[in-house]
Formats: sequence, structure tokens, C-alpha cells
Amino acid sequence: MNSKSLFLCFAFLVSAASPYLFAQQLSTDQREVESRLDHVPLVFEPNRGQANSEVRFLSRGNAYTVLLGSDKTVLVLSPKADAGDHAEQRQPSVVTMELLRSNQEASSEGLDLLPGKNNYFIGKQPANWISGIPQ
Repeated sequence: MNSKSLFLCFAFLVSAASPYLFAQQLSTDQREVESRLDHVPLVFEPNRGQANSEVRFLSRGNAYTVLLGSDKTVLVLSPKADAGDHAEQRQPSVVTMELLRSNQEASSEGLDLLPGKNNYFIGKQPANWISGIPQ
């Protein structure tokens, strides 16, 4: 699968995460689809301990989390909130795309750094905090 096809598959998975990412239904014209995908707000960060050790990069949005590993991509879709159903804890939906017979030792790197940084200040112990993660 070439990189453009892989990107389109990945972008389709992300677009399913939130109905608000696209205001109109995607047309079958590939140029129009690619143009709309240019406006999807995806920001990736390297895994510095804020995710499982198999994850190399991750992206978080309002209704999704994308985890990129060496041989698979995992899309976690948050359940929609239901105002009348407070007692029931809804489980997220998980979509996994695995590249069979891929090189698990392949390296990846982030390009085109953005000006922002991500921080994870969870808990009261500063030793457990992760800060200054590049985007």
C-alpha cells in the first residue's frame, strides 16, 4: 500500500472519531478528499511515557486517541455522552489496523515541529509528571 493510500485509510479512521470534523459528506473525488483532509487538526507527539511502551507516537482529539506503533495503528473512539444514562459506564470503541509481515524494527521520526508543547501533570507527585513533549 503506498503512503498516500495509507494516509487516506488513516484519515478515514480519524474522521470517524468525530462527526464535526467534516461539515459536508466527502465526495468521491480524491482531490477534494485530500483537500479536506488538509484541514483535519491532527497533532502528534512522541511517546515519552504517557502511553504503553509499544506506542511510538500518539494524537489526541475531543473524541479520539490515535496510537502509532511500528507495525500497527490503534484508533480509540470515546463513547458519546448520554445525558439520561449516568449509571452506566460506556466503553470506548477500538479500531486496530495492523501491517502484517512488517519490519517491527523500522524507525520513525517526527518532522515539521509545531510551536506547542504537551504536558501531563497527573497526580501530586512531580516525579510522575511528564512535561515539554514536542508536537
